[in-house]
Amino acid sequence: MDIEQARFNMVEQQIRTWDVLDQEVLDLLFVVKREDFVPPAYRLLAFADLEIPLGDGEKMWTPKMEARVLQELRLERGQRVLEIGTGSGYFSALLAGQGAIVTSVEINPRLSREAGARLQRAGGERFWRHADLCGAAPRGRRVLALGRDRELAFGVTRAQLERDRIAAALGGHGRRQRHDAGRLAGVGQLATRLEAPAVARLLELRREAGRVEREAGRYERLAERHPCHACPDRPAHERWAARASQVRHQIRGVERRIRTRTETLARQFERVLGVLEELGYVRGFAILPKGEVLARIYGEGDVLVSEALGDGVLDGLSPAETAAVVSSLVYESRERVPRTTLELPTAAAEERYRRLQAIWRRVRRSEDDHHVELSRELDPGFATPIFHWAEGKHLDAVLAETGMAPGDFVRTAKQLLDLLRQIAEVAGADARRAVREAIEAVNRGVVAYTGV
Repeated sequence: MDIEQARFNMVEQQIRTWDVLDQEVLDLLFVVKREDFVPPAYRLLAFADLEIPLGDGEKMWTPKMEARVLQELRLERGQRVLEIGTGSGYFSALLAGQGAIVTSVEINPRLSREAGARLQRAGGERFWRHADLCGAAPRGRRVLALGRDRELAFGVTRAQLERDRIAAALGGHGRRQRHDAGRLAGVGQLATRLEAPAVARLLELRREAGRVEREAGRYERLAERHPCHACPDRPAHERWAARASQVRHQIRGVERRIRTRTETLARQFERVLGVLEELGYVRGFAILPKGEVLARIYGEGDVLVSEALGDGVLDGLSPAETAAVVSSLVYESRERVPRTTLELPTAAAEERYRRLQAIWRRVRRSEDDHHVELSRELDPGFATPIFHWAEGKHLDAVLAETGMAPGDFVRTAKQLLDLLRQIAEVAGADARRAVREAIEAVNRGVVAYTGV
């Protein structure tokens, strides 16, 4: 068995799903090795979701219960903890692993010896103390200290415990009712008087766990009385039933993922549709005249192009000015923040660019209202270079003014030409003439030579 994989599965599949999310607690479960605290015969079940028998009717808590209680205690480093019921010693090690000074008492002599040995092997440099109440004198208790030194016996009185105000973790192993409760009564009363918040939380969990255990026992007794309980093939039937439940669970998970992704696409479609309805492109599922224009424009700036044509932004511009204004829709600067305040080459181009910015803000407000983003910000960083290129300047002169690489210039010019050709198909008569002339002015020299 892959021990570490089994430990990982225990944490992820049992403990996290039981609302144990404290990362310090989860990390500690990888540090304190649970398999070192279970009886050798049950080592392969160390990470199973069950109460491992310790003998004499005693059991370990399930991993999820141990982790949940540890999380609820919310211990601070150096805090004193009195654990009544050492059991295997695993929970004592977890308490000490959180930096607590642990005093643990155990009424069963065998469990006391075995837990002490396990704790010492697990790391004697930590300051855990183990108290053995078996055969204790009425006025004192013998405490076995497991630290860097050898075993050391000394007496601890109730007054000393009360003076140190030891927080108490009562129980821990779901037992004690048939033992001599009188031997633990004094410590139990002391823990009650300490009124530590951790005690209240733990007692509440203990009561809840007790109710669950009693209910589980009732169902087990009902199952034993069922006619099917005596069926010789019952184990095989149970395995197939468990397999069927697992498959049903997997199917529900797949259906949930499909539904989530489908609903995500549906929500995105509804948001886009809301923007298009607000801007007058569609009504319900009917395409309006503006929508017919939009359907013939491709690219992430299609809505801005359509709105700009509708508002006459390109009307009356020269070919070079047309290329300069339209370039702000395709150019993406390598800078982290687009240069939205850059001056354009002419007053007319700058005025039209401001109008285009107003359109962008109007479209963005609609997008924000519907929680969707369709149009990126405008960037006029290519306006001046392409204006000069369209005016007939030589490439060297254009690049000298801007510092652009030749490849970047040609690539952006090609993108601009693609958008201008789309605009020429849908623009009005006035804008169409300037757009077509802009295409001819831009598509020359190295730009025309380097592509189809």
